[in-house]
Formats: sequence, C-alpha cells, structure tokens
Amino acid sequence: ELRVKAPPVAVITKIVSNFKKKSKSKWAAEDALLTEDQTRVLQILKMWRKDKAKELDVPAFVIFGDKTLRQLAQVHPTSLGEMEHIYGMGEVKIERFGPELLSGPLSG
Repeated sequence: ELRVKAPPVAVITKIVSNFKKKSKSKWAAEDALLTEDQTRVLQILKMWRKDKAKELDVPAFVIFGDKTLRQLAQVHPTSLGEMEHIYGMGEVKIERFGPELLSGPLSG
C-alpha cells in the first residue's frame, strides 16, 4: 500500500497566501489607474454588491464580478443603454439591476 504524506500546514498556508497576494495585486495595478472619484464609486459599488448578494442569498460574484464593477466606476453610465457596453452587463442583468444602480450607487 502506497501512502502519501500530506504537506505540512505551513507549506499549504504559504501556497494559499501567495495565491491570494497574486490575485489581489492583479487588481491593485488596475485600481491605481482609477481617479479618486472612480475609486470612491468602486467602493460604493462593492458595498452595494455585498448587500445585494446577502439579500438574494448568493455569492457576490453572481451579482457582478470585479471587472464589471471597475468598468461601471470608470464609465459611470447614466442610462440603461450605456450599460450595454459594460463587460458583464447583459440584458438580464441590466433589467434586473440597472435601474437600482442608476438610482443608487451611480446616481452621485
């Protein structure tokens, strides 16, 4: 019988922490390109997404991914039609969340 010894917890922790650092640093570079106002809107959008996900009992990424929120913050659409050009904003998501976004997080 062949037994495989599991790696020590320290090794697993290091691998996981390195993975998390890489994924966060990927967005850090893109966040640096946002203006101060866009960064503020992005934070508001992230809070809105978290609340909406909790309300609907789904993971936050089901509502919108980070890339979509980032583009919403950059473009700052003022109509449902303008949302069609945002990554991840299909007909269903625009119909379901568009009016709430325009009257809430994107209204300022």
